[in-house]
Amino acid sequence: MKEESESYFEENEIEELIVRYEEMLKNNNVQYFDVFEFENIVEYYIENFQLNKALEAIQIAFQLHPNSTNLLLKKSQLLLEEELPDDALKILEQIQKIENNNYEIYLLFGHAFCLLNKMLEAESKFNYAIKIALDDVEEVYINIASILIRTEKYTLAIKYLEKSIQLYPRNFDFLYEIASCYERMGDINKSIKYYNDILDIDPYTENAWFNLGLLYERTGMNDKSIEAYEFVTAINENYSIAYLNKGNVNLNAGNYRAAIKSYKE
Repeated sequence: MKEESESYFEENEIEELIVRYEEMLKNNNVQYFDVFEFENIVEYYIENFQLNKALEAIQIAFQLHPNSTNLLLKKSQLLLEEELPDDALKILEQIQKIENNNYEIYLLFGHAFCLLNKMLEAESKFNYAIKIALDDVEEVYINIASILIRTEKYTLAIKYLEKSIQLYPRNFDFLYEIASCYERMGDINKSIKYYNDILDIDPYTENAWFNLGLLYERTGMNDKSIEAYEFVTAINENYSIAYLNKGNVNLNAGNYRAAIKSYKE
């Protein structure tokens, strides 16, 4: 999830931070890291699927900052990454007694309840996160959709995504996610509809054209698939996989000369 502390660090600063932290471990040389630095260290390891290193960083962080609610939030996030919702809930309940107006808490509550298949409780927490988000409502909707998609609750994800589209009709993230949900549910026509909605807003969105090409290819609509891939390469002549896919469609249709042309391109 997107954390407030991310704004403190650019990518190169995070890399420098990780180097400094890992050198400390390697040399067994104690250094001071503040709470925001530890948050970014833990987040870095989570994003790179190094959960053991993230857990180790959390344990070291608590030695320096034993009362940090931000680090408790990170620990609950890490437990959810490891699919230990009951353990995460215990920590979240502890945090809630200290700080109950942080929407991040309720997003994590919702994630835990999704893992436990307690969807009424999850919705209640998500709705409360939206209620208290103030200027961050758009970001909260993105996070809710991400949690629901990760936990394969596609129908409920679509419910929230449709609300978010009404509020933020030009946010492509929401449109891409709802198209992806319908695709995963097997409703290809609905998925195609939402990619076309993106193109109605911006016809030069190469990734939307590419995804349409894939969907048309899956449904045997070869002409439409080829047309979509051609739009991709017209927008971005270096989009090499679009040439490859167009070649594959032509090959499977027996259009060998056209396939060879695409492969050469």
